Amino acid sequence: MAKQKITMKLEDLLNKKGVRKDKNGIWVTDIHLSKETKISQITWKNIYNQNLKQLQEEKNEFNKCKLADHMKYIEQSYTFSKKTIYLEIGCGPAFIGEYLIKKYDCYFVGVDFNYKMLLTLKKYFEKKGYTNYLLIHADISNMPLKENCIDYIYGGGVIEHLKDTGNVMDELYRVLKKDGISFNTVPAFNLWWPTRFWNNIPNLPVIKQVFELIHISLLKGAVLNKYFGYELSYTLGNLKQIHTSIGFKDIKAGSFVFHPSEKKLKNSLLRKFYMYLTANILFSPVYYIYGEKKYNIHMMYKNIIPSLLSLEINTKLFKKFNLSDNFDFYPAIKNENKFHYTIVIDDNINVPDDYDFRNGHFYKKGNIWYYKRKIGFFTLKFSYNLKNKIFAFNKIYFLIPFEIGHIWPVGRHIFDLINLDLFLNGYIFIRGCAVNYKNSTTAFIGPSFNGKTSLIESIIDKGGKYISEEYFILDIKTKNIFPSSCLTAHGRLNNLNLNRKLNDKNIIKEKVYLDKLVLFLNKKNIIYVHTKKDIFDFIILRSLYFFKNDFIKSYIFVEDSTEKLFEIINKMKSLNIQYKFAQMNNFKFDDLISL
Repeated sequence: MAKQKITMKLEDLLNKKGVRKDKNGIWVTDIHLSKETKISQITWKNIYNQNLKQLQEEKNEFNKCKLADHMKYIEQSYTFSKKTIYLEIGCGPAFIGEYLIKKYDCYFVGVDFNYKMLLTLKKYFEKKGYTNYLLIHADISNMPLKENCIDYIYGGGVIEHLKDTGNVMDELYRVLKKDGISFNTVPAFNLWWPTRFWNNIPNLPVIKQVFELIHISLLKGAVLNKYFGYELSYTLGNLKQIHTSIGFKDIKAGSFVFHPSEKKLKNSLLRKFYMYLTANILFSPVYYIYGEKKYNIHMMYKNIIPSLLSLEINTKLFKKFNLSDNFDFYPAIKNENKFHYTIVIDDNINVPDDYDFRNGHFYKKGNIWYYKRKIGFFTLKFSYNLKNKIFAFNKIYFLIPFEIGHIWPVGRHIFDLINLDLFLNGYIFIRGCAVNYKNSTTAFIGPSFNGKTSLIESIIDKGGKYISEEYFILDIKTKNIFPSSCLTAHGRLNNLNLNRKLNDKNIIKEKVYLDKLVLFLNKKNIIYVHTKKDIFDFIILRSLYFFKNDFIKSYIFVEDSTEKLFEIINKMKSLNIQYKFAQMNNFKFDDLISL
């Protein structure tokens, strides 16, 4: 009965769509590999073409020479327990997994693209009497596991055998629980690399493409198949940048030192020298790296739009953007809002040469967008992780204060992407102001420089409450509007005066239902009469600013968002909101307040 309970618990981790349990008790998926990864699959099928006896012999050798070295690093990175759900990617014989099962009685999930190895491992586990395990035949960059279900992931020389390391790490991040750890070892690109140059591909711009051309296109994998298949090597900076761009925190990396097999190096003096030499980062054959899917209950997020938009800002250089120049206008929050983004500094952004898409200075590879533009001696760079909503900019980019010759500042890219993201979900950023006056919520939309700040100030003076001054956000489904902070607008007197008048009693800090909408135009020519406009006219005039940004145009094109975009625009045409059109003469706001 206990066995059934454990099995059901582990099966609950599976996203059942696209995965099935075969007659041998192994969960299988339809695997679609790139030509590079297929080379690795064929090679490792030959390496681990083992029966039970051979498997036991290899485990004995590993346990004798290398297990203690490996566990020194692994157990320092995490506190294991009986409740730990441990995932070993490219598990093969599950050297580490079996040790953890025996020592901690934790749950084991093994994923590998070598079915025969999984079958042998299952027979081995059955022979040993282990029950708390799940074996899955799948591509580790597309695992049939639910989000946020794994405590610890270990990959011993695995992620380097797939072409796109970023995609793999993205998938590991997805399945990790918050506070979970991903630990990997990979071949190092350093002074040791010349000893493996004929069968290894450096994960560096240009060099990677040259080596792939030789090994994949010209040699058809003939050399790689004799060693370890398609295999990349990395610098420490490269590894850290990949992890940072995915969203990992508290990243630690260095030399992964372990005793060589006694079969390969028998001389005791040479073995000691090998250990001494490879402890140096410059000569280490293998690097380790681990990072945490960070969740800190003490983390306070910037509450940019209450109950809708929050930011995690990991740099003091980012102080404002189009939506807010006071990130503390609303109290900070412990939990993320519905839409949440992270902003970091990263001076090690590497824009890939083997990109999937390019438009001007904007690139896309996997789930990450990139920007790179050289200006004299400086290079501006940023990346955006689509899956984890992480913006990363190099420091020099924060020095761009405003648009200069089609170079957009940091804040504008962030604002436009967030603007689009919310728009595609039915939330429209509209340049206008909103107040609550006499228990009725009214929003005002007018052309730029038509005195919105003075209008709000006059309503506040009459006992009204502030909702927004520069932008309000309209939910076209519920007709609720969300508040936004009052901008200081570079010290403009009107904005400063309004900010001084605002306090906890006259600021609305939550979404409210929009009772009416006032569409107004100001004029100083008393004779002139404006043509009557409707809601759609004003929304087109005062929203959709992201269309000016080439990054957003590229994003819409590649992410197949065009149809959804026009679907929302068409919904805007049929908005059923009570509104009044008004012509204001020479900023006489009392005429608007009385509407």
